[in-house]
Amino acid sequence: MTRTGMLRIFTDAQGKLQQLDAVPPEHEAEQPPAPPFDWIRLFQAAGLDPARFNPAAPQWTPLAPFDARAAWTGTDALNGTPLRVEAAAWRGLPVFFGIIGPWSGAGRDHAPQGGEPVTYVFLKFLVLAAAGVFAWHNVRAGKADLRGAAKLGLLYFASMAGSSLLQANHTATGGEFQVIWTILSNCGMNAIALTAFYVALEPWVRKRWPQTMISWSRFTTRGIRDPLVGQAILLGVLFACLQVALKLLRLALHGPTGEPVFAYLYPLLGVRQALAGVFNSFTESLFDPVFRLLLLFLIRVTLRNQWLATGVFIAAVAASDSSGASYPWTDIPVYLALAGIYALMLMRYGLLVAMVSAMLTDFMISVPRTLDFTLWYASTGMLPFVLTALIAVYGFRVGMARGSAGGFAGGPLEGR
Repeated sequence: MTRTGMLRIFTDAQGKLQQLDAVPPEHEAEQPPAPPFDWIRLFQAAGLDPARFNPAAPQWTPLAPFDARAAWTGTDALNGTPLRVEAAAWRGLPVFFGIIGPWSGAGRDHAPQGGEPVTYVFLKFLVLAAAGVFAWHNVRAGKADLRGAAKLGLLYFASMAGSSLLQANHTATGGEFQVIWTILSNCGMNAIALTAFYVALEPWVRKRWPQTMISWSRFTTRGIRDPLVGQAILLGVLFACLQVALKLLRLALHGPTGEPVFAYLYPLLGVRQALAGVFNSFTESLFDPVFRLLLLFLIRVTLRNQWLATGVFIAAVAASDSSGASYPWTDIPVYLALAGIYALMLMRYGLLVAMVSAMLTDFMISVPRTLDFTLWYASTGMLPFVLTALIAVYGFRVGMARGSAGGFAGGPLEGR
């Protein structure tokens, strides 16, 4: 927002104005006074009833200069939530408009964070160096699953690079090479780090929790048509549906007066951004399960008690995910349940199940959804659920195949 005439506009899914910022001219010739701006036009653009609002003293200062300023307080017509409306104008044109609710915060009033603490940065490098040492030890000892590590690293690099390249703004200039080089370098470094974590961790997990690595090992050696891989895919779909239901329940428990839910709208911007979202979901599904498995394993080794380690892991993951929750009394129980599901997947059903579940959960939850099929984005919102259903059918058919694996025998669906 540095050039004259630039506008920043936020709307809801129905196109109603939520926030407006404008950049007025830097230099203007002397002009006669402009007529006062009609604030009712902003109320109409926002879909607000002016009769429900009373004039109030302005409290929120816009960045742009203004010669007229006004504020109102009232309630939302749908659920009675208290709202404050602020607006400002310059020479008869609006330069600021905002709808402020109980959830709004004054971001400019807080000092900027100075980045990560030095100790935290040092700790990350220490963990990465330790992973490199253990990985080298496992390779020298002949214990490393190099095939699985290579496939994991290549998949992660390809998906992260695909997401980053699709999201980037490309131009036919000399700087384009630098953009691509930076993206590929960053993806390569992250892929190497993830591969090191896997090589350092996998032999120890395979020894203590062999069931965690079975389906992943089958995937790396036999591909997605192996019956055990099909079972893992089907279980991943089931756990993903359960996690999506819990996340939607968390939002529903906030009630009609809860803070607005701002959907991830990039998939609606076109095929390129939609594909970038798919690649991003795949990228996260590879990193998060491996990282959380590493965390769970380290806690287990430290505490030397599986039940205690599982409880500490669930509490740690729930505390991390629920930090800054607006409604802790309803959010924390849901996050505890989600962390418990994650621990169950990793310890009972395997790493591949957790990966499939993480990918599909993010895929389904990140696209705007609606049950009103007359809306223009309804088909896009249903696409992740249709694809998830097709993936479940594929997992069921492959998992039921009877060959050398004997159908469900020995797989994650087998009773223990």
